[in-house]
Parts: sequence; structure tokens; C-alpha cells
Amino acid sequence: MSLVPGWKDAIFPAWHALSGLQSGVALVMVTLFILRIAGYKKYIGVNQFWSLSKIMLALTLLWAYFWFAGFLTFWYGRMPIELKLIRFLFVETYLWPFVLAVILTFAVPFLLLLWNGIRKSAWGPSLAGLSILIGTFFDRIRIYVASTSIKNPTGHDFSIPPAVFPQVADILIILGGLGGALLVYLIATKFIPILSVWETKEGLLYQVVKPVLKSRYIVMGKVPE
Repeated sequence: MSLVPGWKDAIFPAWHALSGLQSGVALVMVTLFILRIAGYKKYIGVNQFWSLSKIMLALTLLWAYFWFAGFLTFWYGRMPIELKLIRFLFVETYLWPFVLAVILTFAVPFLLLLWNGIRKSAWGPSLAGLSILIGTFFDRIRIYVASTSIKNPTGHDFSIPPAVFPQVADILIILGGLGGALLVYLIATKFIPILSVWETKEGLLYQVVKPVLKSRYIVMGKVPE
């Protein structure tokens, strides 16, 4: 924010942190789905996706609420510098990254997780999580690339620069960063188990499925002394 003259938003830090929580939950969801189809289906059931999807839905709604609350300041303020910020970050220069961020980070996961039948599955929350990760990527491009592209600001004003598009080197750096993170994760799995299987098995000993009315529920119990 300090790189863009006139960009003053007290809600932005909270919104940015909330976006990090949302994308973190989405990454966990996608990772669980990959592990599930990679042979851990016995230990990763639908309950994990169902429970985590409720948190992800709440974070998605909060993402939209905090963003809208911060945007209202610029929209109703209508000061010259605020109108320039709206043009720069939302409606002109970086319009498409913003549109993709809203669609993929809010609209798609909200419409998917709105239905209990989709939430109570492995593929539905995982698809919503993948959409959130892609949308967050475009949103970070909008925020960081736009901010660092401003040259020689004058006082409390700046000249709107053109949109910066990724070059071949930028794409290779992104792919290399993702590949490096995946490599570190795969190396770690050679020494640290992905799941604590014995702990999972022990936890199953405390559970029993019992019918209640027309449904069946997991009942947690204690081992008899």
C-alpha cells in the first residue's frame, strides 16, 4: 500500500490475512484429495472434506464481506486519487485479474459449497479449493504487480502505468517455485510419514456408527476401564 500514493485502507490488512487463511484451507483441501486418490482413501474419508468445507465456505463469505467493506470507502469517497485507484486496481488497468479473482475466489466456491450434497463429497470441496488457489494467484498479481509498477510518484498522486504482462522468465520462475515447493514436500515424505496411521487407527477404536431415527451417525465413546 505504501508504494501507491493515496492508497489508504484500514481493512486491507485484515482482508489480506483472511485471504491467506482461505487459500491455506483450500491448499489443505486439494492436498487431502490428492492423497486420497493416491492410496490413502482408507484414512481420509468424506467427513474430513465435509467438515473443512464449512470453514472454507465461511472464509469465502468473509472474503467478500471484507473486500466490499474496504471498497466502499473508495466508491463513496470519490476523491480524485480514489477514483484513480479504482481505475488502476479494479475497473481499467487490472480489470481482468480482478474479475478472475472475484469469480474464482468467491463466486465459484460459494456456488459449489452452497449445496450440502456437494459439500458432503470429496470432489466438491476440492474443486472449490482449486478454484480459490487459482483466483488468489490472479488477485496477488493484481495487488503486487500493480503496486510495484508505479514509477516516480509525485506527492500524493501518481500516473497510472500500463498493465504489466508476464514474460517467459516470469512464467518459468512461477513454475519453478511451484516445482521447488513440491520437491521439498516429496523429499520430506521420504523421512516423515504423510499421515500418522497408528494414531488414525487408534482413533477409529473410539468410534461406532449407530442408527438414530432414519439416519446413521458416528458416536464417540470411551474405552471401558
